[in-house]
Amino acid sequence: MSAKKGTIALMGSGELTATMVEVHKELLAGLAGPPHAIFLDTPAGFQLNVDHLSERATEYFRQHVQQDMSIVSFKSKEKSTPLEAEQAFHAMREANFFLVGPGSPSYAVRQWQETPIPEILTKRVEDGGCLVAASAAALTVGRFTLPVYEIYKVGEELH
Repeated sequence: MSAKKGTIALMGSGELTATMVEVHKELLAGLAGPPHAIFLDTPAGFQLNVDHLSERATEYFRQHVQQDMSIVSFKSKEKSTPLEAEQAFHAMREANFFLVGPGSPSYAVRQWQETPIPEILTKRVEDGGCLVAASAAALTVGRFTLPVYEIYKVGEELH
């Protein structure tokens, strides 16, 4: 275990804009070891454009941050096969930089419940990794979340 604890960075939005390049570079530079960066797609797993969002994130990191980033896909615990889920968990255990972003925070939390994902993220940060929770995912870090997508896009009452 690394003597240096990691970092949790919360970004309200704009995680893939030019103004955030230096922030991402600084977060990567603060890692306990060589960067192994991943984009976790769960918050947008229900959206038709989830794969486009994931590709956009990895392309942004490659072009602007000069850092390779893999996509770790865990769109839905109900639709993921046991093999797909285990491959995602394994990839997460190997990573030390996590970018999680747009979508629905309550959807992400529901998908991560009763999976090893929260424990993996916690352990990797404790071991010197970095979790960048941006956009909707910023609301997944903590004890409670807010059904933003459901209220704003679908029109549900606050609950």
